[in-house]
Amino acid sequence: MMRLLSVGVLALGPISAEANGCYWTKVVVENNVKTVHKGFRDPLKRRGCRWNHDSGLRPPEAYALEVAILERLNEPRNASQCTGRYFPRLLRRHDNNLSFVQSYDGTNLLESPSTAQCSLSNEDLTRFATCAEALLEAAHVVHYDLKAKNTVISGDQLTAIDFDLATLDGRPSLTDLSDRRYRTRTRTAYGPALREARAARCALERRSAVLRDREVRGPTHVSARLRQRREAVEAARGRQRDFRRTSPASAGGAAAVEAARRSVVRA
Repeated sequence: MMRLLSVGVLALGPISAEANGCYWTKVVVENNVKTVHKGFRDPLKRRGCRWNHDSGLRPPEAYALEVAILERLNEPRNASQCTGRYFPRLLRRHDNNLSFVQSYDGTNLLESPSTAQCSLSNEDLTRFATCAEALLEAAHVVHYDLKAKNTVISGDQLTAIDFDLATLDGRPSLTDLSDRRYRTRTRTAYGPALREARAARCALERRSAVLRDREVRGPTHVSARLRQRREAVEAARGRQRDFRRTSPASAGGAAAVEAARRSVVRA
């Protein structure tokens, strides 16, 4: 499966493609705007990359399918109470190189800052998942890999990406690809998957915040019993020091040491 790679800001120009499976993606800055470039030719020309191991499609077929899906999803389509954009925008296509350019819409939910996710409610995630699935159905697109890793976030805007495991107008059919592991793929409950990912990231963020607060402020609570024990130990140490200073044995010992020192000096 293709995934957006977490690469730094790159300048447009000759850049070595970073392989991810048999396909590749890279984030490029064009005119101060990030875009995502995706290619379907294996840079290493490996024998095992003559077809997609998930869909069973060869690179030209997989490229044509994903481009057609993005073009279909970029068409204006009405859905009840679903406004805004839910899928990447197809910016350019290069049929000779089997590559295209799409909009950069953020980082996936498993890698994005948890504060961005925690600002969204479960209702927001459910609404997005419901609208995305409704728009896919209206466009006759079936996405078989809808999950948190294939959902990106930028601010409070969510976008569903990665159409490697998808069908358009029923093609390729499950029957055609039954021997290529397609049949084992089933549509997951998109909304619950997003909510589960958000709950895990927000719980981690809360634990991290508590640890950071403890490091900054130090221990904030000491039990009464522990405090009494510490005070008793300090008092006992003080009494022991006072006893050593006032003890006759200690005084006599000090006098003997002083007398011995003086005799050595006289000699």
